[in-house]
Amino acid sequence: MPVGARVTPASESRRMAANDSMPSINIPISIDATGADPASAMRAEQAVDQLRGELPGIILSVLTEAKARRII
Repeated sequence: MPVGARVTPASESRRMAANDSMPSINIPISIDATGADPASAMRAEQAVDQLRGELPGIILSVLTEAKARRII
């Protein structure tokens, strides 16, 4: 697991999914681009920005599906 990552117990996941409000999720992303050329560093930054934009929707759809399937 990455440094700073946290495993959420199933009971807490169920409680968060049952709550009508969106859970707060923090996913630190760290990339060491030491020695990378500027174009590579820019592509990595753009990929991280895209992930940050898409991730909330992915998480919401996974939680919604899991709730519908009574997994959480």
